[in-house]
Amino acid sequence: MKLLSFRPSRARVDHFGVVLSNGQVLDISEAKIGRGLPDSLIECIRGGPDALAMVREVMEKAEQRLKRSEEHTSELQSQSTIS
Repeated sequence: MKLLSFRPSRARVDHFGVVLSNGQVLDISEAKIGRGLPDSLIECIRGGPDALAMVREVMEKAEQRLKRSEEHTSELQSQSTIS
C-alpha cells in the first residue's frame, strides 16, 4: 500500500491519499467524512496499525468498485464489437 501527501491544484492544504492499482490516487481526506479515518499521513503513522487498517479497508472497497467498473467497461466494449 502506497500512502502519500499531495496538494490538489486548487487546495490550500495538503491531502492524504493512497495509490490504487491503476495508478489513480484515492483522496482519503475526502473519503474520511464520518469514518474516523486519519486526516493526514502523519496522523495515520501516529495511529499505528488501527489507522492503517481503516485506510486499507477504504482502499480495498475503492479497488472493488474500480474492478467492477473496469469489468463493466470491458463488457460494453465487447458488446459494441459484436454489434
